[in-house]
Amino acid sequence: MYRILQSYVTNRYFRTKYREAYSSLRQILAGVPQGSVLGSLLFLIYTADLPTLANSKTDTYADDTAILTVHEDPTMRTG
Repeated sequence: MYRILQSYVTNRYFRTKYREAYSSLRQILAGVPQGSVLGSLLFLIYTADLPTLANSKTDTYADDTAILTVHEDPTMRTG
């Protein structure tokens, strides 16, 4: 069972298309495949232990997750 689940969530790739141009293939390093029978169950398992922090809220719906947070200086940039 482990190997079946492992093969389901590893070695997945994506690319984007804009008009007629395609990007190069990029590996998906996290997440659960969407649109499958196991997707909802694996998403629940994957997100069951998301951390909760002060001044932040995590919302999940179907196969989406949003993290909402505030900072005392909203103009601060990171990176």
